[in-house]
Amino acid sequence: MSREARPLLLIVNPQAGRGRGASAGEKARRILESAGVQTELALCGSPDETRAAAERAAKEERAAAAVCGGDGSAHAAANALAHTNTALALIPAGRANDFARAMGIPDDAERAAQLIARHFKEKKENGGERGMNAEIRQVDLGNVNGTRFCTVAAFGIDAHISRETRRSGRSYLLTAVRQAWTYRHISVHIRGDFGKRRLEATLCAAANTAVYGKRFQIAPGAETEDGLLNVCLIGRTSRFERLRLIALMTRGAHVGRSNVEMLTTSALHIETEEPQSVYADGEPAAETPASFKVERGALLVLAARRASWHHNA
Repeated sequence: MSREARPLLLIVNPQAGRGRGASAGEKARRILESAGVQTELALCGSPDETRAAAERAAKEERAAAAVCGGDGSAHAAANALAHTNTALALIPAGRANDFARAMGIPDDAERAAQLIARHFKEKKENGGERGMNAEIRQVDLGNVNGTRFCTVAAFGIDAHISRETRRSGRSYLLTAVRQAWTYRHISVHIRGDFGKRRLEATLCAAANTAVYGKRFQIAPGAETEDGLLNVCLIGRTSRFERLRLIALMTRGAHVGRSNVEMLTTSALHIETEEPQSVYADGEPAAETPASFKVERGALLVLAARRASWHHNA
């Protein structure tokens, strides 16, 4: 059986988006099958189950695995599909959906499924990986201590925010405001292509994409195909400065502030006096000391064609 003839594996996290994943997955399956895309459903309630399902899709040499969930589900699947010939298709159903948005995928699960369906229909009719509205792109992944990430890996106040968001279920924005009031700085040693830095850090973030937490433009110039990580370093700040920076980040206006430094590098190493948690794609990923690198072109992704992105926003 050819790769194209094998069913699309539809991996659904029913718990994503506070339970919206189940209904989003069912709608997506109906749309795909009504368009003639044969699917196989895999309900995965944990990152381990999602990763195992994606690994199976790659082992069976399927053309793609479609993941209906949030950034955590995309994170698990990307770690399994990296450096394989199986593409990741994204059907957003989480709270932030940062990686899907970076790929130009509509926030609405039904419209995302329609985009996938049109791609496979055009591929069947015309051949090739590039259609009118979608294309298979080869994008970079970040890597921190052996764990790959799609969007942003960070520690400092971001790790506190991510941990509390996962625990409480509150929005990233609300949790950020709360953490801004209680955060304590971390003494950090950093080295990369830019040289060395030592600072009392509020935040250290290594970005493969520009936005995380749904609305925070942490690295406005970040690209997924340039072989670089965009690094945001924020030094010592007062409580009120942190609150202001949170507001500024929603439009990328933190760039250029006196206590903010933006850098680019192909690799990054961070050391702290005591181990600190690093979160990647909103998931716990590593502890310091932490080494970051770029895996160039590691992942095949079904993305919206750039010319059509403004229609998908």
